[in-house]
Amino acid sequence: WQMKKVFLKGCKNGIVYVFDAATGEALHILEPPSLRRTPNAQLLNPRSKEDMTKPWQHYPSTTPVWQNCPGTGCLESDLAFDPERNMIFFATYNAPGLLQIIPVELRGQFGQRAVPNPPPVPTNYTLNAYNVDTGRLIWEYHSNTAPGYRGGVMTSGGVVYTNAIDGFLRGHDADTGKVLFEKAIPSTSAVMPTMGADSDGKMRLFFIIGGAGSW
Repeated sequence: WQMKKVFLKGCKNGIVYVFDAATGEALHILEPPSLRRTPNAQLLNPRSKEDMTKPWQHYPSTTPVWQNCPGTGCLESDLAFDPERNMIFFATYNAPGLLQIIPVELRGQFGQRAVPNPPPVPTNYTLNAYNVDTGRLIWEYHSNTAPGYRGGVMTSGGVVYTNAIDGFLRGHDADTGKVLFEKAIPSTSAVMPTMGADSDGKMRLFFIIGGAGSW
């Protein structure tokens, strides 16, 4: 058994990488099976000239194209690490967008714009739990009640805490993903909860509600 220091990095593509901290070698690439990439939004090969010189994602077509991961990505929240279990927890989501490719000279548009009033499509988020040693997926919790997940995930005392855009604060068993409690809050929440002691020394869970913006 060899102990290694690792560096954990989540990316907008929905993947979390486990790197050897000394060498930068990718020990594990954690890509949740719940991600549903659309055909024209697959990851490109940075070593491929053809991929890197492609004018746009579904060239030469100029029709609108569905994109998932969307422009905001499939991972937009902070990770949580439990050193006792050597497990990492993070939330990914599917929120496809229908996009029209436009000239990149239109500043601020990133070469694309959302098509207004697209047909409805399913959106969801998944809380994922992985073992950092093996890179194995331990459990998932799926929710179809929110069009994404922002902010972050927190863990303490064997509980994984999430507060989501669907207006619910949840506590999950860190070992199984079982929902231990679910509490409706007055508004959406897109900011990671935190834990601390109040003036009486009692441990409290603090979180901000509202601020969901475009969600």
